[in-house]
Amino acid sequence: MASIQQSWDEVDRRVREVRRTVERATSAEEAEGAAWAGLLALGQLLMGAYFDQRASAWMTGKRYSHADRRYEIVGAEGVEIGTRFGKVAVARPVGRLVGAPRRRETYPSIVRSGWQAASRCPW
Repeated sequence: MASIQQSWDEVDRRVREVRRTVERATSAEEAEGAAWAGLLALGQLLMGAYFDQRASAWMTGKRYSHADRRYEIVGAEGVEIGTRFGKVAVARPVGRLVGAPRRRETYPSIVRSGWQAASRCPW
């Protein structure tokens, strides 16, 4: 996971790059193509920055509840989340039951243990 500031800096850099490309275009067709491609890439960066920002709130040791069971964050796993702008690499928090032994099968990711429940989803 990139730092939140690095993510937002990359978004700003990409906005400037798209603007320069459109300003240098010699035809409307070229400008439109550059804008379209640039905005799709920008959307992907924005989604990555959003997920980085949300993931930062779920630090190791934080506790949460799902289905009347208590979990704690024990780390993160790298995954890709599909967005309308393409796949975005994110670090997804991994939780385990509070007091459970540290076996891999007791490390449900938050997504596997409650992604559909928007009120409990970290993102």
